[in-house]
Amino acid sequence: MKKFFIFFLLISFVGVKVFAQSGACPVDVRAYTVTDPSCGSSNGSFNVVTGFRGTDLAQVSLDGFATFSTDAATPGTVEFTSMPAGIYTISIRSAGNTGTICQTFTFAFIASQYDTTATLTSTAATGCFNTNGSIVLSGLTGATDSVSWLSDLTSPTFVRTSSLASNTIPNLIPGNYFVTLKSSTGNYCYSTHKVTVGNSGVACAAPTFCGNATDPNNLFPNGTFGSGGNPDGTNAQINGPPLPDSEIQYTYQPLGYRGPEDGFYSITNNTYLGSDFLGHDPTGANGNNTPFNGFWYNGYDHDHSSTPNDGENGYMLVVNASYTPDIVIQQEVNNMCTNKKYQFSAWIRDLDLTAGQIPAKIEFLVNGVGLYTTPAIATGVTSAWQQVGFTFQTSSPMATISIRNDTTGGQGNDWALDDIYVGDCVPSLALNPLTVACGSSGDSATATVTDASNIYDTYEWLLNTGSGYNPIGGIQTVAGFNASPSHVYTAKVALPSPITTLNTGWSYKLVLGTTASDIASPVCYYTDSTSLTINNSCDVILPIKLVSIKAVQLNSTTGEVTWTVASQTNVSYYELEKSTDGKDYNYVTAVTANNSITIYTADDNDLYNGETYYRVKEVDNDGSVYYSTIVPLDATAAVVDQIKIYHNPVVNNELQIIKPANTIIKGAIIIDAIGQTVMEVNTFDNVSNAIQLSNLPTGFYNVKLISNTNEVTNLKFIKE
Repeated sequence: MKKFFIFFLLISFVGVKVFAQSGACPVDVRAYTVTDPSCGSSNGSFNVVTGFRGTDLAQVSLDGFATFSTDAATPGTVEFTSMPAGIYTISIRSAGNTGTICQTFTFAFIASQYDTTATLTSTAATGCFNTNGSIVLSGLTGATDSVSWLSDLTSPTFVRTSSLASNTIPNLIPGNYFVTLKSSTGNYCYSTHKVTVGNSGVACAAPTFCGNATDPNNLFPNGTFGSGGNPDGTNAQINGPPLPDSEIQYTYQPLGYRGPEDGFYSITNNTYLGSDFLGHDPTGANGNNTPFNGFWYNGYDHDHSSTPNDGENGYMLVVNASYTPDIVIQQEVNNMCTNKKYQFSAWIRDLDLTAGQIPAKIEFLVNGVGLYTTPAIATGVTSAWQQVGFTFQTSSPMATISIRNDTTGGQGNDWALDDIYVGDCVPSLALNPLTVACGSSGDSATATVTDASNIYDTYEWLLNTGSGYNPIGGIQTVAGFNASPSHVYTAKVALPSPITTLNTGWSYKLVLGTTASDIASPVCYYTDSTSLTINNSCDVILPIKLVSIKAVQLNSTTGEVTWTVASQTNVSYYELEKSTDGKDYNYVTAVTANNSITIYTADDNDLYNGETYYRVKEVDNDGSVYYSTIVPLDATAAVVDQIKIYHNPVVNNELQIIKPANTIIKGAIIIDAIGQTVMEVNTFDNVSNAIQLSNLPTGFYNVKLISNTNEVTNLKFIKE
């Protein structure tokens, strides 16, 4: 049984080396601890299983072939007692063939009772990815002892406990930590404590899977474990090559009748051992000739078709877990975006067909911290492949990704793993149609974001006014989206207010991120090729269908709006909307379109005691929307009041006139700042109540409005 930091401390290679297999050689070899030795004492014991049974005897050497012990007392097992902790090189040969060494492997025998009286307590972090949790060590016996808290396959980092302020391990994110206390007197004397740092803040997002190991953006190297075998699907070769020693702590053993054993693994494309010998027929005479005499799952890797002879030969990792929890496989993942959120997942199934065996249970680690532990994986004939995993956030461009066996072995805890995935999931981005009216205010561009993984909760709009896209509106984060059951939110940004011809052709894009730092990097944020463009110019919206609009006050509580239309092809209805601030408009009433009339009237029976702005919204049968220009009504003025002008300064080259209901304007004279007459209107349109000023240059002007009773009203305005 190997412990996770032994590689770092003492050995560079642990494995089974098969030197020869002539004559009688074992098919099932392993070593396991019976009694842990005490620190500095020779009171431990371990057994070496030789694989021989009955009258076949084996001899085992611990000293490089100098002396051998025979398993005569207990056939199949050689017992070693009164043993100190250390690294033992174990060699096995047949008692009847003393010239042949069958196998040699290395066994780590560890004293793991050091500082068992130590007490470790934790303080929770305040958020899923916050780094303000801690672990406090109490009751330590040695001031010069070392401690490590990040689990690693090859190189855990130890520090002196005396270097910790107040014996506290600080700056921890929520997760499981594997705190190892190691004696300064020996490399083999230690104790490991699993400590959980909780999360007192908003819960982490529930796992939602979207990526797969065949995705070219998968950051986990060799997540599918490759493939091999015959192209015709007979799978005559079911065993794949071993993984590099730097990636796996277990020892490689080809799939066989008694293998892989506890603490060993295989790379294989199926578990039909019989197909190695007499063809690919799991239902035939050799169908039960499978690992462990048919008590294991008979089948293929995760994404293999259930149809025999289909030509697929993908490998999977088959694990017979060690007696004690430990890291199984580990990879260094590069080219990550700092503070971005990623999915880390894999497919697993329990291999034990017999119910009641120890179920598989694995833990996912990032940079030595256990961030997700699976439930117990069901054993028995109903066991099936299932995807497990979670979402994590990086703090650097590189991360150490590990999968750890999280329960004891021996009687069960046998499982297959396949299609490991580390990557980000792609959300759905739908920009909503952009319809704006000439002169309208308070409009927004919107987009609907759908993200099944609930990680793209941050966005920023980009605006192109003709010289490239630039940020607008700031970076926004949707509060609580990581727990949203709908997985949908609306991203919004304000449009220019009011809309003018200058805005025609402006286009908007949306970029999404899992954090604010994603937005700054085109490599890390997500967007697509779609954009929203303001296509409606003020010369188009009015007067194509809506010719004119005016508002008058009928009494202290009622205002009346009248509008004239030129064409009603495909029109469904009109809505009257009003605003008290010129920005936010509310529904007043609706009028059904009627092809037999061109002038419509609607009343506002809840008149605001102040200035009110009105506009008419035309809705067509196909859903298209058009808006009229905006007209004001000042209810603080008398019903019959003096003549006024609107807007001032002039907007969209149109000077609008507000007049009492019984007044008719028969002419207008416009005079510039030096007293010269620059424009005369001899026939005034008392329907639109507007003077077109497109031919006037920018400047200050005076307008004389002449009524039908020859009264003259002088008003000043600015043309911008």
